[in-house]
Order: sequence, then C-alpha cells, then structure tokens
Amino acid sequence: MNQDLIPLLCTDHRPLVLGAFAIAMLSAGCRGSTSAKPIAERTHVLGKIESEEGPVRAATVTARRLGIGGSLAVSSAASDEAGRFSLDLPPGTYVIEGRDETHAACATTITTGEADSLIVKMRTVQGATVLGRVVDSGGVPVVGAAIGIEGELPLGNVPPRKSTVARTGANGLFILRGLRPGAVRLTARLKTAASAPQRLFLPIGQQIAGATLRMGTGFIPADMPSKGTFTVEGRSQEAGSEMVMESVEGGTPARDWFASPHWFAVADERGRYAFDEVPDGIFVVHERSQGGACYEGRAEVRGQDVRSVELRAKSRAAIAGVVRDSNGNPVTDAELEISSAVLSAAGWRFIAEGDWESGVREADKVAEGQHLQTRRVHTAGDGTFRASCLEAGPFEVVATFQGRRLAWADPARMGGPFAPSTVDLTGVEGVRNIELSVQACSGTIMGTVTDGAATPTSHVWVEAVESARAGSLSRPGTFTGPTGHFQLSGVCPGIHRVVARSLIGAEAASSLPVTVAPQKTEHVAITLEKLCSLEGRVRARGASVTRFEVILEGPQHTTAKLEDPEGHFAETLLLPGEYTLIVRADEGYAAQTVLLAPNKATEVALDLTAWSQIAGRLTDEAGAPLSGQPVQITFGLEGSSPKAEAGWPSKERHRSTRSDLDGRFTFDAIMARQGRITIGLPGAEELMARASKVPGVLATQTFPRVGLLVTPKPGEPLQLGSITLERKK
Repeated sequence: MNQDLIPLLCTDHRPLVLGAFAIAMLSAGCRGSTSAKPIAERTHVLGKIESEEGPVRAATVTARRLGIGGSLAVSSAASDEAGRFSLDLPPGTYVIEGRDETHAACATTITTGEADSLIVKMRTVQGATVLGRVVDSGGVPVVGAAIGIEGELPLGNVPPRKSTVARTGANGLFILRGLRPGAVRLTARLKTAASAPQRLFLPIGQQIAGATLRMGTGFIPADMPSKGTFTVEGRSQEAGSEMVMESVEGGTPARDWFASPHWFAVADERGRYAFDEVPDGIFVVHERSQGGACYEGRAEVRGQDVRSVELRAKSRAAIAGVVRDSNGNPVTDAELEISSAVLSAAGWRFIAEGDWESGVREADKVAEGQHLQTRRVHTAGDGTFRASCLEAGPFEVVATFQGRRLAWADPARMGGPFAPSTVDLTGVEGVRNIELSVQACSGTIMGTVTDGAATPTSHVWVEAVESARAGSLSRPGTFTGPTGHFQLSGVCPGIHRVVARSLIGAEAASSLPVTVAPQKTEHVAITLEKLCSLEGRVRARGASVTRFEVILEGPQHTTAKLEDPEGHFAETLLLPGEYTLIVRADEGYAAQTVLLAPNKATEVALDLTAWSQIAGRLTDEAGAPLSGQPVQITFGLEGSSPKAEAGWPSKERHRSTRSDLDGRFTFDAIMARQGRITIGLPGAEELMARASKVPGVLATQTFPRVGLLVTPKPGEPLQLGSITLERKK
C-alpha cells in the first residue's frame, strides 16, 4: 500500500481479490472438476486493532459468518491492552468486525479452513457521537423508538449497515457512539409510526448534539411484513450448520423465495439454534451442514414458543466448483447466487397440455423473475465454492460483489453482460462440478484531492463508481493521506466516475467519466465542493399532498417516505450534480431533472400527474375466458418517456399480473406514458420446444405472444375490452 495513504481500511495478512470481476462460464455443459484439499477443522485467528493514537483497547470483536441470510454472529472476543484479540473459527467466510464506544467500527473479510492459523490487522479512526431525542407531533418524548442509521461509509470491504442501532430511553433520548465519520441519515420507528430521515454530517471524533426526530413525519408502507413475538429453537444434527426457516403456504414452501419471510441462524458448537420474532404459522426448517448434508423439519407456531424441531435427512444435489481469474489465480470472497431457472418437468406438461392454471403456479418464476430455490455462497481463499441441498432441476448462476451484479467476460457468448449462466441438475444425485473463469481487473486510478483553495486534503474517502450503472461500486474505496494522494487498484475495465467525500468538512466531488483499460493507469484531479440541498412542495390538483415518497437518483441515491401537512420535503448534504427527482403518492406522480449547485439550496414545486389504469379481458377463439395468462406492461420505450422518468424504479417500469378466472386483468396506479403490453410467457416459443421433448408429451399447443402499444391518459381508465388469443397449431 502506498505509504502516503492513511490505512483506515481493514486488511488481513494476504492480498484480497475483491474487485468487481467479469465472470464467464468455461462451458455451457458444466464440465470440469475441482480437487479437494485438506480442510482445517478450526482456524485460530490472531488479530490486532490500532488507531492513529495507538492500540484500541477493550474493543468488541465479532465474527459474523456470511450466508444466504446475510451475516450471522457466531463468535466474539475483546481486545487486550495491546489491541490484540483471538478467535477460533470453523471453516467458512466471515466478517471480522471491531468496535468500541470511541472509535469508528471497522471490519474485514476472511476465509478460514485453509490453514490452522490466520493473522488479521485492522486500523480505525476516532468515531463520532450523536446525542438526540425523538418526540411525537405534539413535542411529547417517545420512549422505545428504534433509531436506524444509513449512509455510513463501508466497513472496510463490507457494505455499510442499514439497521437499528439504538432505542430511545427516558425522555425520548438516545446516544450513538463510535459512528463512522461522513454524511449519514437517521430515522426513528415505533410500531407503524416513523420519522422523516434527518441527515447529519459527522466529523472525525466530534460530538453532534441536539438531533431531533419527529414521529409522524414519515410512514411505513402498509405491505411491510410484520414481525412476531415467538421463538423457534432446537438442536441441529451437526454443529456449525446453517439453519434457514421459511414460511409455508398451504403446507408447501412459497413459490417466490424473495417474497416469502425467512429466518436465518447458525448452529453453535452444541448444535443449538434459535429463530426470534416469529409470528403464528407453519414453517419448514432447513439444515445445511458444512459437509453438505441436508436435513428438514416442520415447526408449527400457535400462540407459544417452539422448543424442539425434529429434523430428518433429505437426499439433495449440490453445485460445487472454483472461480479463477484469466491468469489462473483463485478469486476470493466473490458471492455466487444460484437460483432455480425454469419450469420443472411437471410444469412443462401442464402448459403443454393446456392446463394453464396449474402451469401458471410453476411458471411464476419465469414470468416474473421469481425463483423456487436460492443459495448464496462465497468463494474461499482457493476460489472454491459449494451450494448444497438443491432439488434437481435447471439453475441460474450469477456473480455479485457487495450486492452488485458483475458482468460476464464474454457477453456475446453468455447472452449479455449480466445474463445468468445455466447449470442443469436434472437427474443429478451428488455433486455437479463447474469451473468459472474471471477476467482479472487490473486497471488503476490515482490522483490528488484538493479543496477550493487548491490545498491537498487528507481524510477524504475516494471510490470508483461505474458510470453505466449508477451507484454500483467497482471496488472498495480508500482514504487520502496528508498530501491528498489516492490510488485505486484492481479497477475493472469500463467507464467510471471517481467520487470523493471529505470526513472533516461537508465537502465532496464527483469526477468526469474515466475510461479504465486493463493494466493501465488513469490520473484524476479532484477539487472538493461544498455539499448542497434540495427542498420543495408537493401538490395535486391545487391541494397539498400530505403523504408521499421522494426518490433522488444521480451522483447519489436517496429515498424517503414522508408526511407533512403542507407537502414540504427537504434533502440536505447532497453531492452537487444532475439528479432525477421522482415523487409518488396515492394522488399521482411527478418526475423531473434538477441541477444542484455546490453550497446552494435548490427549491422546486411539483404538481402530481394522476395515475392511470388499464383493464382488459382475454378469451380464446370461442369466446371462452382464458385464466392464468401472464400479462406484462413495460414503460420507457425509446422516444416515449422524458429523460427524468429514466430514473424510475424497475418495479414501476415493469409490472406483471395474470388474468383471473373470468379472463380479466387490471393494472392500477400506472404512469400515463406510452408502454407495451405483452401477453403470454416470455420465451414461450422456446418453452414449448423444450416441453415437446419431455417424456409423455406428444404434442404442444400455445398462444403466440401478443404485443400492444398503449398510451393511457392521466386519471382515466383505459379499457382494452376483449382480446382474443388464437392457439398456435
């Protein structure tokens, strides 16, 4: 590391291969094998935490095991007078996080099981402190409100947290210590009430007093899942197993993994585990051991805790392999998401035989991007990975880093830069081995950060952001040293912006696009500018809108759900630049571009456009209703939408539904813009070709996909009437 840099990030004893990789499957047929190497039953982790003032004493060090449910705490220790700590961990990938009341939290990722011992070194800075209070709309203190924080800089190579960090005590007071410096947003929640986010700038080692969060100025969506009050606990068949519990619909797991509630835990050395905040209902508990064994059991919660769950062995397949770069080096700590890809054989038969109602239940994941099974695994130090306890069938494999999708090295062969690769486990009992090849990210961006007086600035967080995908990091950032110098190594080829944020004053900057080539170095000079703000009022048909959501897309992303009797909103501490401002409410929507200048407050007035509605009915040639047909609508066709609406969330731009038993379908609360309605399964031609090859299927019939261009008017329902679909002979 350049000695000019302040090493505030956490690092371990070996180079971390943590850039945004472009991954390519070596072969569509999943050939290849991986050689197993001896695995240490326990790894002794020796570490030390230091700050600019010296060793960090009495810090709490937590090892959180990475799994499909995020990170789960499995072990902890305290640093001694010299800042040293030790942990004994079973094989796996862990986040090692250190924090105390005076220093900013810091973390790094390690992989155990490759050796008997491992050395970890971490450095941090003085943390910030916030003293605040939560009151209701009348100024009365609120006790027991949950305080959440978001926007903190990344914990080393770990994404920033977005969670509850404290609760208010007597007189509605709260105190937050050891916060990472920079611009953050605080919110308060209690049951169904919430506050509007309050943005604060936290300088290194400073105390901010007087933050006031007012309940009733924000809101929680009605469809937010509610938590329960019960506990499900038991003993696993093997120690250290990953435990997952999912809700059950009608006695079987939900078709949509992501929409179904899930709970996660890791069994301790005695095999004990527990799931908290569980509501009444029926659940399936899955155990996935470190050795690949699979167990399942059922738990029924009816007004009381469940103290024991019987787990039985299940025969399942697995996908295992190795990820290497183009030079043959293993890739460490990449996340692979392996999900069910297409219909089961039964689903093919249902559709091929014209039983759409049954086929639809199997086809939801195809039409709406939903998956029946999902595993998220991390590569070990030697690049290997394993996803176990999978039911037979086709699967899609995508690679992510810090929650962002990575591009394939050979997009033409893989069907697009972000198209998933398919691995077929049909008929597989045991392990299917695959090899993944990655393009090594070898670009470098270096430069100097100065303030408005051309003075080099230290303690500035610098990161490279891919211009093609707003907000996606190409690799973890770094801090400038005393001379303002920074260096970002391991940057992937492509177009990036360099974003710099001061941790001393409320200043930041974003560079012009920088094109990075393999093994090339680009130089960038950045001048910090004062942060800016945006405020406005929301009205609809002459009246103030009191409950609305504000979304900002641009140099940074923010979203807030607000309540205000005058329809007022304000966002502060924003990076200067051009943004897409989107406001949505029950009364309608608005979208426009705004240019925010440094150290200035920009005001806007928004008048909402009323939502539209589209309805129709599907019938066959004889006039009989067609139920269960997938119907999608997509907005934003080329030349049809203004630039501002390009920032709309994808869930608003792409909507889907199905025709009911009478063949009717409806889209509510949609934009009054030109869109395209498609009827039928995406890729239906290909689905039918595959279905005809399923044993027992002699012939296939389907409806060709229908595409309709529609232009709904604001506040007016668009009735499409009856749409007749002809069967394809």
